[in-house]
Amino acid sequence: MKIRNGFVSNSSSSSFCILGITIDRDIKEKIESDRTIKLDIQYGIDTYLGEYIAGLPPVDMKDDETLAQFKTRIQTELNKVGVTGKVGWMIDGGSDS
Repeated sequence: MKIRNGFVSNSSSSSFCILGITIDRDIKEKIESDRTIKLDIQYGIDTYLGEYIAGLPPVDMKDDETLAQFKTRIQTELNKVGVTGKVGWMIDGGSDS
């Protein structure tokens, strides 16, 4: 199985699977400006149309980390910018048509 990690310049669509939460533009900007916060930001184009999602993809889960620990790590990073709420799986994508 191949896993795409990062931007693909020749794609007419975007897709992601991330453990995270939806955020607003102000929170997105806080996360992007603070290099100590270890989260990815995705932009929804299908299911989460026009929404920002902050979290981490499954490939960022450590080998010795449980899913509960992974969720806690993400929530700890979100708490740094005042985001609370339940972290969950978010999957979004679009077709190349």
